[in-house]
Amino acid sequence: MTFVRSLAFAAKPAAIFDAIAAIESIPEWIPAIRSAEILTAGPLRPGSRFVQQARVLGFSFPIEGRLTHYQPDREIAYRYARGIVAGDWRYRISAVPTGCRVEICICFSGSALLRPIVHWIVGRNIARFARWAKTRPRMGAPKSRNVGTPSA
Repeated sequence: MTFVRSLAFAAKPAAIFDAIAAIESIPEWIPAIRSAEILTAGPLRPGSRFVQQARVLGFSFPIEGRLTHYQPDREIAYRYARGIVAGDWRYRISAVPTGCRVEICICFSGSALLRPIVHWIVGRNIARFARWAKTRPRMGAPKSRNVGTPSA
C-alpha cells in the first residue's frame, strides 16, 4: 500500500528539512512515540540507525529504523524493517515561490489487515506535523494541504 500526501509551507526548505530530520523530536508530533534516539554516532547519513519507543493500546514496543537516503534540504528517507509501520518512508522537499512543498510517500509492507488503521494513524500524524512545524523557530504555517489518493 502506498500513502502519499503533499503539504505546502511558507518556510524555506532548510527549515522544514531540519524539522523532519529531527528524529529525536518525533515524540512531539506523534503521540504514540514516547521517545526516539539516534543509535549511530556522528551526523545523520544513509545507514544511520534510530529507535523509537512506541506505546499503542497499552502495549510498549521498540520501532527500529535506518536512514536509506539523506540529502540535506531536499530529501530524507528511512526504512522500518518490521512491525506495524514496516516499509519505506520518504520526504521530498522542493522550493516553490511561496516557500516549499513536502511530498510524503510511504510504501507499507506490513500486514494487509492493519493497513487501513495505519493509513488513518499516519494521516493524523501528518496533520500533527503540520501544526507542530509552525511552532518551531524559522518555520511558517502550512499554506495548503493536498491529499493524495492512497493505493493498494
